[in-house]
Amino acid sequence: NPMTLAKDTKKFNGLKVYFDCGTEDDYGFDTGTRQLDEMLTKAGYPHEAHLYPGNHGWDYAKQHTSESLLFHWKAFNGK
Repeated sequence: NPMTLAKDTKKFNGLKVYFDCGTEDDYGFDTGTRQLDEMLTKAGYPHEAHLYPGNHGWDYAKQHTSESLLFHWKAFNGK
C-alpha cells in the first residue's frame, strides 16, 4: 500500500515515483492521489504526481500514457 509506505519514505529505498489520476475518477482514486502527493511532498520525497481532467477509463489512459512512459524513459536513462 503506497500510503503505508509513504509514512516512512526510507522504505522506498530511492524508488522513483510517478502517479496520475483523473479529477473525476469513478472510484475516488483522485482523493488518494491528492493525499499521497501531499504526504510525499511533506516528507520531501521526490516524486511526480498529476491530476488531469477525466475519469477512470480507456479514454483517460490513452490521453495520459505518454506522460507515464516519458517518466519511465527518464528514470531508466538516469535522468
